Amino acid sequence: MNKITKHGAYTGLIKQYIDYKHSQGYKMKSEEFTLERFNLLTAGQKGAANGISRELFERWSAPLPNESSKNRYYRTVVLRKFSSWLQIGGYDSYMPRLPQAKSIFAPHIYTREELAALFQASDKLFQKNNHMDGQLCTLPALLRILYGTGLRLGEALQLRNRDVCLDKEYLFIRASSSKNGRDRIVPLSGSAIEVCRDF
Repeated sequence: MNKITKHGAYTGLIKQYIDYKHSQGYKMKSEEFTLERFNLLTAGQKGAANGISRELFERWSAPLPNESSKNRYYRTVVLRKFSSWLQIGGYDSYMPRLPQAKSIFAPHIYTREELAALFQASDKLFQKNNHMDGQLCTLPALLRILYGTGLRLGEALQLRNRDVCLDKEYLFIRASSSKNGRDRIVPLSGSAIEVCRDF
């Protein structure tokens, strides 16, 4: 836990909760940061022995200036889960209804023509800067791996030579870079295999 949480009313309980979630296999990095911020809000207050009051919960979940509804929703969900854990432990802790999360994100679905143009442009960049030690040489392979496998960008960027098995046509995604924290195998498409061989 961050040193700053020592001054909050819920320091001990938050540490117990984080330790419990770690024992269940959860990473809890962003949740721990959020709970540290909540604990800082309670600095100098008493009341942890009684759980989280409605007033404190509403103060925490009030919208912040320029805050997205998605971030506010996430903050509320994290504290709600902590409050639920407190209830299981016998505390009289408030459980609010979740605020509506409105997403304004609209994904762009690439057409075949756009994808072809993207691949062609990356191939031209590589041909113009044909240095194997440069980052541009990885772009054609990276784009085709992302397109052909559905990997997250962070997972693809963490790949090492030992993780690419071209003979058996798969990628090995390590737990350290995976969102769910587990190793997994992802099949490679034919075009991705060709580009990886060229690379």
